[in-house]
Amino acid sequence: FIVNNVGHPRENEARLALAAASVMISPIDIDMARAQIEILAPRLTDASNQYKMTKILIRAEELAQNWEAAAEAAEKFIANFSDDPNIAYIQLKLGEAYFHNEEYNKARRILQDIPVKFPDSLYAQHASFQAAMSARLGGTPQSREECIAMFQEIVDSNHSHLAQKSRIQLGRVLIDLRRYQEAE
Repeated sequence: FIVNNVGHPRENEARLALAAASVMISPIDIDMARAQIEILAPRLTDASNQYKMTKILIRAEELAQNWEAAAEAAEKFIANFSDDPNIAYIQLKLGEAYFHNEEYNKARRILQDIPVKFPDSLYAQHASFQAAMSARLGGTPQSREECIAMFQEIVDSNHSHLAQKSRIQLGRVLIDLRRYQEAE
């Protein structure tokens, strides 16, 4: 369609669909997604389309395990559209990118902010868990102590699968800290 209908009123929509399909359907074509987003970015400047393109670009960079680029895409969206209703998701992706890039303190700061600013968000509990993981891996004795309370809060919330994961991580931290009695 795109090749045969250059300039068509729905060309941008077709390019956006192609970019999304490139990172969601096998075989994955990261370069195709990046190319389509590069073409579309100057054309579709509204928040809604920028959000869609940012999600696709972050997904492409995640697939490529290029965490710095994923973080840059999220940071750019947050800087330009800080009042967007989808900002919690982009912040979650930014925190995850920092986490995978082993920037645990940055990840923790971003992720801890989500449940505070967006307590009703679908991403709040997951962000809390990732923040606790960031604190656990942060490496300082203080951050390990703080992650105990963070994991315990999730355990107490009885969230379906995160409570169990948090219980396991809490046990690991307590064992690492040689607090065996508490780990039981």
